[in-house]
Amino acid sequence: YTEDTLVFKEELVGKWSAGEEGVHFLFESMGKKTSTFNTEQIEIYEESYKLTLINDDVPKEAFVAHLVEIGDDLFMDLFPLREFSSKNISDNFFPVHTFYKVEVTENEFTMTYFDLDKLNKLFESNRIRLRHENVDGTIMITAQPKELQKFIDKYSDDESVFDYTETYKRAS
Repeated sequence: YTEDTLVFKEELVGKWSAGEEGVHFLFESMGKKTSTFNTEQIEIYEESYKLTLINDDVPKEAFVAHLVEIGDDLFMDLFPLREFSSKNISDNFFPVHTFYKVEVTENEFTMTYFDLDKLNKLFESNRIRLRHENVDGTIMITAQPKELQKFIDKYSDDESVFDYTETYKRAS
């Protein structure tokens, strides 16, 4: 994301359920501040959300979430927050941004996942020209935000690059 593409949807704030007993997403407004993951500083904007995965009323994972408007579509960028990562996990995994295509209404929230196998094949066949690294067979995109936004805008209407959609209903 870039600051000019960030949007805030008040209707996203609250608790959401996919129907699985005891599992919820909680979106909260974060306000402007700075957070740290390992040694990396993360800028938190007025448009930033804190997304907490709750299982049986116990917070399990937390992310900084940003809604990004690219073309006519809305995407979510998630980045792990340090407060819920164990030292073992943070020492052994890259903290990376994860993107989803989303739709938000008053009582429904959907997340559509990119088909990572399809994207990997497009990279391997040089059909996608975007800076990236191949880490043990997994493509990690390293392009700058504006380059990534162009890529997402180009493929956002191509259903073949998406895998599946999860639908969440407002829980509170």
